[in-house]
Amino acid sequence: MLAHFTLTSEDIQQKANLCHWLSILSLADKLLQGGLAKLQEGNDKSQNTVVGLILEFYARLFSKAKNKGAFTAVAPIIDVLKLDDWDLIIKALESLLSITGKGAQGREETKSLKNKQLSEWLLKIAFGYSLNSSVKLSFLEVLKDSSLINADLNFQYFNLNEANSDKKDSLSISVLHLTGLYKDPRNSAQIVKELVAKNSIKEELTTDLHCKVRLAKTIVDENSKKKAVIASMLSYIIFSKNSFYSL
Repeated sequence: MLAHFTLTSEDIQQKANLCHWLSILSLADKLLQGGLAKLQEGNDKSQNTVVGLILEFYARLFSKAKNKGAFTAVAPIIDVLKLDDWDLIIKALESLLSITGKGAQGREETKSLKNKQLSEWLLKIAFGYSLNSSVKLSFLEVLKDSSLINADLNFQYFNLNEANSDKKDSLSISVLHLTGLYKDPRNSAQIVKELVAKNSIKEELTTDLHCKVRLAKTIVDENSKKKAVIASMLSYIIFSKNSFYSL
């Protein structure tokens, strides 16, 4: 079954029209969703190979394919961006780079359904390295900054304090100080879900919180930091090549 996804770019070039690949893409979508569900539930590492193989196939296929508008399964690829595995995240971004790259036609799925979600995740991955301040760091500064390894996280957010009777509502700043996230056995999504519930954090802040929690949890050495920077650069390239309204 997985042999379909090991085809070379030369094999794909012979049948460049995406219509030739719809049945295989349907199978890939089912396998990707199934693998993601298992990874999200229990970090089943055996699914990494399946998910990674399909993402690599997407990247090769869409770098050569014509009529890309026939592809409508972007949502599972976006879900990969929420995992803690930088290797899979990078492969997902490489797939998105091929799907949304120059010459792509008919981006109905990303435009009508996933535009805002995709744009938000790309932005937060590209610019979310400030774990203890609002100062944006360049890619080079991130590579040089050893303090990001096993770092603590200070997450600031605004709370709306509802007033009683005739008093006006007011805004206050709250700070989540999180230490030792790299030791937490839970994945970032599970950690964020608990933090949001306990601290009444607004939904529009969850992507930013998720990305920052993941950085504090997964950057444990220079190698993981380099992978995070690669993901950040890819996100920046995809977003800059495809504006918010053209994805």
